Amino acid sequence: MKKILFILDKSEEFIITVCMSVMVSVLTVQVFCRYVLNFSFSWAEQLTRILFVWVTFAGISLASKLQMHLKLGILSTYAPKKIQEKLPYITDAISIAVAVFLTFLIYKLLVVQITKWQTFPSIPWLPAWSMYLAGLYGMTGMIIRLIQVRFLPRFLSR
Repeated sequence: MKKILFILDKSEEFIITVCMSVMVSVLTVQVFCRYVLNFSFSWAEQLTRILFVWVTFAGISLASKLQMHLKLGILSTYAPKKIQEKLPYITDAISIAVAVFLTFLIYKLLVVQITKWQTFPSIPWLPAWSMYLAGLYGMTGMIIRLIQVRFLPRFLSR
């Protein structure tokens, strides 16, 4: 389990760092070419969108690790004291259920994209399933992280 978490830690950092660096570089070159050289690359916008999707889904996994994913904070304010103690477990269980459902749907879309072998219009060498793979990575990472942060410590402490 520790090896999986280590790999997930390093891959999240790597994906976010590399994708953000490439996005900034590509967009900088694109702006320079467009306004100084009166020329633009047809693939720059599409590539930055794909990289943004990867950053977003890697960030979902990382936010779950840091317990920064979206929750309904108002519930903990107005809930009775007995429920307030259990509310983080309930909300994280709901988040896991939603993530499992989304993972299943994204997986189905990924399989369709792989079998049809679609590519992006402006980047014909890049298969469209590469963007759906980001969703599968992020949702699976979110599930693992929520279990790691909320439920694993509780069961290990017994």
